[in-house]
Amino acid sequence: TTYVDDLCVTSDSQENLDSTFKILSTDLKIGNREKLSWHIGMRFRRSGNSATIDQSAYTIQTINEFNMAYSKTRSTPKKLETTLSKHDAPKDDESFQIAQKLPYRKLIGKLMHLGRQTGADISEATADCSRFLHNWGLTHWQAGKDILRYLRQSHDICLVYHPERTKSPIEVYVDAAYAKDQDDRHSHTGICVFYYGCLVHWISRKQKSVTLSSCEAEYVALTDAAKETIH
Repeated sequence: TTYVDDLCVTSDSQENLDSTFKILSTDLKIGNREKLSWHIGMRFRRSGNSATIDQSAYTIQTINEFNMAYSKTRSTPKKLETTLSKHDAPKDDESFQIAQKLPYRKLIGKLMHLGRQTGADISEATADCSRFLHNWGLTHWQAGKDILRYLRQSHDICLVYHPERTKSPIEVYVDAAYAKDQDDRHSHTGICVFYYGCLVHWISRKQKSVTLSSCEAEYVALTDAAKETIH
């Protein structure tokens, strides 16, 4: 017997939805067909022609899990002067053992889930922290906690989908941070894709090759943005 939970089927046509469920029901036992409200930790709300998606409940749960419910808040996910490096990792056995007791991988894993689903605002800071999952130190841990401090005051921010037909169908914003990685001098790419004014796709990641100038880094980022938009 196969059990499948949280199957989400969407369409702009009720007729298409009915035919899809009819096909599925020939091989699977379909449970209650309800309007989409919760799916893998995301809350969906509709009002007229607009819809919102948020992970406020999951965010609050994560904040409480790491005992940050009463911590100071931040207005940004990271400090401007924060530059993470492999040299921030423990340099002796005692410091290593202390760092290994910190649930760093668990924290970053949860933040990555938020950043990929609805948290475009934390994706860059989380991407920085995720580079050190093999060997982290107290500096990396504090950077992860800074993201939680930011989420404390921004957990109710949501993605809003209310298409503005007066805008261009697709708008893409892209930028590059030249030689952002202090360890290997790789640059960083940030991409946001809007569909009729609604954010539908975003990426924040390190570039695969080393560029020799800020101009070259921008061209690499522009190429990545073009490929992401096509796909």
